[in-house]
Amino acid sequence: MPRYEIDHAIPLSASQQDDLAQEITRLHLAAFRLVPKFFVNIIFTDLSHKTCYVSGRKRKTNHIKGQLRQGNRDRSDFQKLANDIKEAWGRIVVDRAEGNRKNYAIQTVVLIPSNQVAVEAGFPVPLVGEEHAWYKDHAAKFEQLANAGDEDSRELVQDMHENGLG
Repeated sequence: MPRYEIDHAIPLSASQQDDLAQEITRLHLAAFRLVPKFFVNIIFTDLSHKTCYVSGRKRKTNHIKGQLRQGNRDRSDFQKLANDIKEAWGRIVVDRAEGNRKNYAIQTVVLIPSNQVAVEAGFPVPLVGEEHAWYKDHAAKFEQLANAGDEDSRELVQDMHENGLG
């Protein structure tokens, strides 16, 4: 958790998807420190063959929705992140477009903060601010998985040590 869903009606190249995923991950980590990269999930869905409407008219539109943990973060934290994601879309998608750029614009960036209960990769997701205790509770298992070659666990262990939580 968080989970970002990128619905796009225009074609996105593999490098654009990689760049968006890396930039949204970077922006999320910059906005909410102490969150391991392991938590950030991004899913791309091609809407080019779907029917979408805006104001009752058929349109080709692009959207980003993020489900994030609320914790003690306030609206301004989420608004800044939404604006930063919109700007990243502009740099990575719109600025690289050829021809009519109107269809390449982002229609919405919607962030949905909540104190949801979740399980990720078999582990309960901690509440905001409880990442340190969560990591301590599961560190032995993460180390075991990392030593067995699990790349996500290896990266999580590394992130937690770099953030002073390991």
